[in-house]
Amino acid sequence: MRFDRVGSICLATLLLAACGKGEVYDRPLDQVRDLLRTVEMPMYVFGSSADTDAIIDSSDPARIVWKIKANGSNVMKVIATIEPEGEARTRVNVEIEGSNEGKYGDVEGRFKQLPGLKNMYLVTMKEAVDSTLDGRRFDITVTYPAMMAATMANAKQLFPKSHSEHR
Repeated sequence: MRFDRVGSICLATLLLAACGKGEVYDRPLDQVRDLLRTVEMPMYVFGSSADTDAIIDSSDPARIVWKIKANGSNVMKVIATIEPEGEARTRVNVEIEGSNEGKYGDVEGRFKQLPGLKNMYLVTMKEAVDSTLDGRRFDITVTYPAMMAATMANAKQLFPKSHSEHR
């Protein structure tokens, strides 16, 4: 497969993830809210499971927030905003916000510099939400294009020695 085709696929993945304001599910708001509290976070995507944790905040009736922490410090938030779309349908919009302070510094600023990385986390969390609300297992293959795009976009930072050897 040629690089330009892979690049086109990665770009399409980024653009599709940015489109729209959430998904609509054929479930009433209260049921969606209850199910969102049970979403299993794919913690292996966010870091070592030994030092990474997610705390669920459901105090706001219009959203569920997963606060991702590593070694006790805030890293990012995953926010699922929920709103009714009629009596038996609910719109869910998932967003990611990086922390701006603490041990890991300006994560949101790094997300702005590395949008593919933020998109990878977003695609992963959207799949976690979709799989829970659709009553199916999490499908890691849904995240592969975003993971590939993030890896390609950040190759210099991820593999600095091997990158310089191939010049």
